[in-house]
Amino acid sequence: MNYRDRTQAAIEETLKRARQESRKAHEAHVLALLARLQLTRGDRVAAMMTLAETMHIAESAGLLRLAGELQEFGAEAYLAAGDTSKAAELLAASSQSA
Repeated sequence: MNYRDRTQAAIEETLKRARQESRKAHEAHVLALLARLQLTRGDRVAAMMTLAETMHIAESAGLLRLAGELQEFGAEAYLAAGDTSKAAELLAASSQSA
């Protein structure tokens, strides 16, 4: 088991506990880590799906700073993938959240 596998296992266990205890802030932060891990593994589709879920949780929990940071992270990921329109959309949303 390599370090990314161990990291994913730890993230999944922590996420499970956060959900069981209905700790939305923890869930959002852990999901953000999962999205970053998925991106480092080259799974951009999964990362962006996880990121969308994370932004929804962060916004609904009132974690506006985290939501803004996630929008910027997503914009960077879309830019790296060459999707400038989606990146611009997220950056615009981020600037409105600030």
